[in-house]
Amino acid sequence: MNPRIVYLLGLTLAWLAPTLYAAEPVMFDKTKTYCFGRYLVDIPVEAELKGQGNNYYAASIKSGKGMPDFTARMNAALTKRKNEPGKHGFKYVKSVYPEGGDRQIVVGKADLWGSTAYSIDAFVRMSLQKTGAGQFFYLSEEGLPANDIDAIVDNYRQILAAIRYRGEREIPSEPGFCIANGVIANDGKTPQAENASLAFQLKKNPDVWIRIESNVLFRSQPSL
Repeated sequence: MNPRIVYLLGLTLAWLAPTLYAAEPVMFDKTKTYCFGRYLVDIPVEAELKGQGNNYYAASIKSGKGMPDFTARMNAALTKRKNEPGKHGFKYVKSVYPEGGDRQIVVGKADLWGSTAYSIDAFVRMSLQKTGAGQFFYLSEEGLPANDIDAIVDNYRQILAAIRYRGEREIPSEPGFCIANGVIANDGKTPQAENASLAFQLKKNPDVWIRIESNVLFRSQPSL
């Protein structure tokens, strides 16, 4: 396996007021733990979570809740691909799963000036019998290579099957990659680029923001 390089950009504080310096020891006396990507971080209790981002297998995974929104987003993707007017737009090829289920992968295809490329719109909804019922996750990617599309579709199948619901402060008991409202069960041994970030604002010092980001990159040459 290729070596992994991890960059952690931690605790970026902006607009530091002079009074904040004296309060720092007290501010970190009480903390709360968050999971992001493959890491845990302790944040001051007074910090409020304002944003959470990720990039997993080259796509950003977003979340929503409720059957109406899930159905609307999935239908919008189907409509977009089936009615793509552009000459070089990604047009509908197939849906991987039967209609009406709790997951779907919509595959599109485009002729990009003589080169064939594919798109994927993927959706998965938590079963009504499981924790987090009604929560759903979705991701979209375009410009995928034609020679790898079957393997890419299989990877998306695995991603959808591995997504679990997770509460905002819940720490998973199994190895995985934490995203907003969820975790992707995965041991991290497969080489791939991953990114995760959290953004917080201090309640008593609203001009102060804390941003934490991790970037995991793989490369063939040995690391330093």
